Amino acid sequence: MNRQHQHDSVTAVNALTARWAETCTGESVVMAGAGAWPLLAHLASAAEGQGRRELQEAVGMDATTASRAARAVLSIMDGSPAIRSAPGLWSRPNLTLHPAWITALPAGMHGELTSDPAADRLRLDAWAAEQTGGLIPAMPLQVIDRTLLVLAMALTVRTTPRRADHSASRHGCMPPPKPASCVRAAQDPE
Repeated sequence: MNRQHQHDSVTAVNALTARWAETCTGESVVMAGAGAWPLLAHLASAAEGQGRRELQEAVGMDATTASRAARAVLSIMDGSPAIRSAPGLWSRPNLTLHPAWITALPAGMHGELTSDPAADRLRLDAWAAEQTGGLIPAMPLQVIDRTLLVLAMALTVRTTPRRADHSASRHGCMPPPKPASCVRAAQDPE
């Protein structure tokens, strides 16, 4: 992957994040274009018709190169010791997906849903916990017998302050991170 292609991919991710940020109302929000963008790019590469046009617009590039760009973004994140990222897609066997597209997805990205929502839920929860190092113990969705497709991205970022921040430590947000505590700390009035 050449540096220009990596640069273009990162620029597209940042553009998606910027478009989302423009819609923020001032409420507390967490958004990560780096999490959603690779999923959308992989979908764009397989979509047809209006769906393909909409996904191309969302990812900011032609669908024919989107999957390769998604791999570049995932590779960049995988190169950081602070970031864990894992795309996931699960589908029912009766949902027709292009076999060539499935084989072009990153290794381990595709799994199958069964006709047992409880068993599927356990598998998805285990995936979420494994991919986030236990920070997200369960997939935040309800699987029902009509669920045909699940698309998810596990994305965690571990941070360490450059200097001691005593206000953060009193809220319990010093590494290792505790997401619920950090969210509350961000909302606590000072």
